[in-house]
Amino acid sequence: MVSVSRYVMPEVWLSYGPGHSILDIKSENLGTVFEADSKPISEERLDEMLSNISGTLVILQNTPAVRQAISHIHSMCEQRSSPFPAILSDKYMIPSLKEGLPEGCRVDSFQGTDSPDTNMIFVSEIMPDGLFGYESACTRLLRRFGEDMMLKAYNRRVADTPSPNGNTPSYQIAQKFADNFEIQSIDILGWQGGIEDLHVGHPASSEIRQLASRRIQQGAHRFSTVVGSVGDVFAGSTLSGSLSSLWNVWSSLKSKGRAILLAECGMGLGSEALRQYIDGRLTLEYLRQPSQYVYGMEELLFLESINHTIDITLVSALPKMYESPLKMKFARMSQQVINDIVKNSPRHKITIIPDAARISLGEYSSRDGGTDNG
Repeated sequence: MVSVSRYVMPEVWLSYGPGHSILDIKSENLGTVFEADSKPISEERLDEMLSNISGTLVILQNTPAVRQAISHIHSMCEQRSSPFPAILSDKYMIPSLKEGLPEGCRVDSFQGTDSPDTNMIFVSEIMPDGLFGYESACTRLLRRFGEDMMLKAYNRRVADTPSPNGNTPSYQIAQKFADNFEIQSIDILGWQGGIEDLHVGHPASSEIRQLASRRIQQGAHRFSTVVGSVGDVFAGSTLSGSLSSLWNVWSSLKSKGRAILLAECGMGLGSEALRQYIDGRLTLEYLRQPSQYVYGMEELLFLESINHTIDITLVSALPKMYESPLKMKFARMSQQVINDIVKNSPRHKITIIPDAARISLGEYSSRDGGTDNG
């Protein structure tokens, strides 16, 4: 959200953890603010899409859009006096998930299984992803149940740099993996305000990628400085969950540009690969020729690759001791970062992406030329 006063000092409100960070940026320094052009889905459309849901809801992600879908199913069951589907989620997610659901919704822990059961309906939001192009139910199923196939998907990556929103061989591997199971998914095109659209059916459906492509803001963009907020409390709770937002910011920058990402990371690093790397148990050499997949290893590979092309500042609560091994600058105050930029370059333009987890500024756009916007 951007608020402009008569004294031409716009206030930019960006999500940070459960709250907001407010940036004061002079009009001459404020570039484009890329907001999602999203319209809430109609109640009639939700009724139509969710009316035949029958089975156990397995919640893979906790976002406003996911909670809206669950609440709508609950409401329809109440109106029909029919039993509400059982809900399962990872144990760590249960307290925050229940806070956003109607009273009486019970959420139980999703215990580890070798494969999904046929009565399971996997619920998550579609988001850009550096390895698969898009993260959807089928890619999350592969990550959870297909460790051996994850190594194949990793080795079939488009490049050692992230490829958000691309049509990737890795995503095709995830589709083929999901096609082995007689299950359903609810894949949601969401935004901070809830649901824009959704797909209900088999998670390997090609319609999911078509839905996801609506989130790309087309055009060739080459910015000097981009400030992005993860825009999603769930994703921004860990560094691992936040890095997809960094890939989206990176794709909009020209070479040697500056990325500033607001991600609180209150729950720490997130992935096993990041933890092993920080502890010295995983090397960059292993990332290029791995014999076994370690959860999140593509994040390290991508981070190492883009560190050579852009300057990264992370505004977060992570300890400063992570700064050197991850080769990123860490900051506690986003306003101070902005002040330092404009102090050294008074006419510098700063581009803003308030919901960087969901918004992508075109496919490989910053590597294909285009106008220099700042």
